[in-house]
Amino acid sequence: MRALTLVTPGGLESFFVELGEPVPGRRMLPAELPEPDLERVVTLAGHYGAEVLTNWP
Repeated sequence: MRALTLVTPGGLESFFVELGEPVPGRRMLPAELPEPDLERVVTLAGHYGAEVLTNWP
């Protein structure tokens, strides 16, 4: 999954660092990526005072 995220004011960078996972060997991503763990994303976002909208209109 790819997403373009704009955060203002700054300060949410640590969320993305904690959520991210390094690519093994710094090679290109595999053709198919696993589905993101949405529960983990929502929980972690809450720790940083952010809200994930799961039902976008």
